Amino acid sequence: MLNQVRTKVLRSWVILRGLLRRHSWLVTLWLLVITNALLVYFFILQSPQPAPVVPVVAPAVTTTPSLLNGSPVSLTVATKLPIAAMIDNSVAARPAAGLSKAAVVFEFPVEGGLTRLLALWQTDENVVIGPVRSAREYVLPIVQGFHALYVHSGGSPLALQRLKQNTGLLDADEFRNGKYYARQSSSPAPHNLFSSIFQLDLLAASNDWLVWPGVTAMAAHDNAPGGGVAASQVRVSPSSLLTYQTVWKWNEGNQGYERFIGGVEAIDRTTHETIRAATVLLLETDVLPAPRPGVPDAVTVRVTGSGKALLLRNGQQYSISWSKVNADGPLQYFDKDGNAVPIAPGLLWVHFVPSLRSAEAVNPK
Repeated sequence: MLNQVRTKVLRSWVILRGLLRRHSWLVTLWLLVITNALLVYFFILQSPQPAPVVPVVAPAVTTTPSLLNGSPVSLTVATKLPIAAMIDNSVAARPAAGLSKAAVVFEFPVEGGLTRLLALWQTDENVVIGPVRSAREYVLPIVQGFHALYVHSGGSPLALQRLKQNTGLLDADEFRNGKYYARQSSSPAPHNLFSSIFQLDLLAASNDWLVWPGVTAMAAHDNAPGGGVAASQVRVSPSSLLTYQTVWKWNEGNQGYERFIGGVEAIDRTTHETIRAATVLLLETDVLPAPRPGVPDAVTVRVTGSGKALLLRNGQQYSISWSKVNADGPLQYFDKDGNAVPIAPGLLWVHFVPSLRSAEAVNPK
């Protein structure tokens, strides 16, 4: 049995050796294929590979400086139609609603030594605003310069006449658009008329007033310019009425000037936040008597042209100048060399005053 096995093995070997001799080229080819396969496996597939190159994608830009006051806003808000509203500043109307969310607030003298506010918002928040009061003709060039929706309830005869004549002004008078306003029973008339950003957006949409052409961007920078004089508290006296005397107190921690009016801290009626301005401007201009029937102590205020000004920011006071070439043009601010003076990004509060002597440092350092 063993001999038979040996015989078969030897016969198989003889046959295989014969095949290898006759087909040696085929054997060589297979050896090359196997060798190359082993080389590819061990030296390429099994060797460390460089990490794939991942393209660096810059983060999407989600905010941009507001054209109104330089603060960062969403790209949607940056192109939204601003809302400019006449806000009551009488003692009976305080505190006003919405000022803590405003971009810019202008304070104007009106009759009897009182002041009234024109506040501008550019926001997608549903801010309650008010009390809304009547228009004044000298406020219109400010509104026109911002191409804003003008929110008011009636107005002086000259203001209503000019609003009717100037089709470029977006007039949201409560007298013709009452459904977008509401009276609050918690306040006495006429200090009880309020609206909201959402309601006024609906009013703008109903008139196809949603496209905003924009304005010249306000020069704004986080860093204060040089050449300032320390001013941690500044008092502004627009008239002899102490209830309208304003003191701005610099708060280093919050980096803003906090507003006190008539000796009382100014807060927002809705948010209960302290009214805090990043920049306060005082613009010296002509405030002249303009009596009209029933209002012998009415005034008019020059808001175009140019004049001297004071700027407060970062606890510093700067002597500058202001300019507004015409009703459509922007308000601009310059140093003595004619360079644009940057405001601090955030709420901008602008006083129109008959003389810069109405402002004084309370405790200069």
